[in-house]
Amino acid sequence: MDLRARLDRIWEIREIGGQTPNFGVGNSVSVPQFPLADFLGGRWKQRPSGQVLVVEREFAGSYLHGHLPLEALYSTEPGLVCQLAGDHAFAEFHPEKTLFLDTETTGLVGGAGTYVFLVGVGYFHRKNFLTHQFFLSDPQSEKAFLQELSTILCRGPQGAKHSYLVSFNGKSYDLNLLSDRFILQRLENSFQHLNHLDLLYPSRLLWRGCFEDCRLQTLEQRILGVHRHEDISSSLIPRTYFHYLRWGQYHSFRQVFEHNRLDLLTMVTLLAQAGRVLREPDGRFVDPLVAAHLYTLRGEHIQAAVLLETSSRQEKWRAQKMDLLFQLSRLKKKLGKTEEALSLSFGSN
Repeated sequence: MDLRARLDRIWEIREIGGQTPNFGVGNSVSVPQFPLADFLGGRWKQRPSGQVLVVEREFAGSYLHGHLPLEALYSTEPGLVCQLAGDHAFAEFHPEKTLFLDTETTGLVGGAGTYVFLVGVGYFHRKNFLTHQFFLSDPQSEKAFLQELSTILCRGPQGAKHSYLVSFNGKSYDLNLLSDRFILQRLENSFQHLNHLDLLYPSRLLWRGCFEDCRLQTLEQRILGVHRHEDISSSLIPRTYFHYLRWGQYHSFRQVFEHNRLDLLTMVTLLAQAGRVLREPDGRFVDPLVAAHLYTLRGEHIQAAVLLETSSRQEKWRAQKMDLLFQLSRLKKKLGKTEEALSLSFGSN
């Protein structure tokens, strides 16, 4: 069945009888909605196309998530964010112009049959970090769910729109799925206009090979010192939603919402930490060679050379001095400074 036929079939189902898709797990049941809102500490937002559960939380800027307070992001220089993103559109980066986004879905593969049932977004306002989580309690309310989600772009300081978006694996997964859902509901995807930094890619450049993988939970534990207690496995989250649709079970949702909320907090402090080690390598996991490599990939050869030259003079990098000088000589040659490159090559032998 081609895409047009499938779309027509979806709208036919909505218009005839208004039955909820069963996702292959059996017929869904009528779930009492208000106990769920009370249970999660949220509130229902009613729209003509359906209702949406919204759960809001606020964290002080001094709130420690691991080794860093959330407000540490305010000291991250825009130039460093440009290097991490590989995009000079972040030259005016500011925490209060930035949305952090994470989703929970009905599957990990993707495709038109995969629903986004929980979207968490976070942003700073006067150094406090606010999270809004939008929950799709009924697949027939998806249009209302997406419309309510879009309103977040009009929030923030003085109601100004945000300019930047930060996710983790959002380019390959979260944003693609959201885009599909906006198309299926014939709505404009407002998120596509934001400058997007997917933290997965700079994280791989900085920390690949340091740990068993570069999953967000691995990085938060090893780099930030965050240890989640009674966290739900990502692989179990779709099943939790199916159980809710089929039998009305929602007691596991506290873990699901907390899991999503923690992902948002981790992205904030991970971005702050990535900026710190790029500016000044810490020696634990990132050394000057790694940081200089990232600068080189971004085309910032002069900045990479300055970092290598400065580090080669520091006592704490004495054991790596020969490697630093060797890489510096290669950069000098690339920059057309042949004599300096030769003197460094002889000096490192």
